[in-house]
Amino acid sequence: MTIGDIAVDWKTRTIWIGTGENNSSRSSYSGVGMYKSTNNGKSWEYLGLPESHHVGRIALHPTDPNIAWVAVLGHLYSPNKERGMYKTTDGGKTWANTGLEETHHIGRIIINPSNPNIIWVAALGHLYTPNKERGVFMTIDGGKTWKQTLFVHENAG
Repeated sequence: MTIGDIAVDWKTRTIWIGTGENNSSRSSYSGVGMYKSTNNGKSWEYLGLPESHHVGRIALHPTDPNIAWVAVLGHLYSPNKERGMYKTTDGGKTWANTGLEETHHIGRIIINPSNPNIIWVAALGHLYTPNKERGVFMTIDGGKTWKQTLFVHENAG
């Protein structure tokens, strides 16, 4: 199985793994979703998101071990609903799409450690077609609403 990202909460010794290569090339292998270990990797719990195929990045809340955000690239060359930005508030039992959904391949997350409600993400347009949804998006409310802060033109170097 390929790994897209690993995030570790050192205080709780919890390891989060998102499967599927996080690059989007023709030779990328897909994964089957999210996993978590609460015992230093001795055993693993499957957390879902089976159609995510490619997890770009995992960001953990700096003080609440039950909150995590996952950047999902989704299927690389075909439409699917399970892509975008996902958030859990219950340790991965359930996931909610935060509004950047099936038209966005989300590859990166940057979270403000002093205010985790401020998050930036890098988004590619759906199926690599030029559109207004490519660029950098920002939220100041933990992912409830998003604003595009940078537009990336398809020919930008």
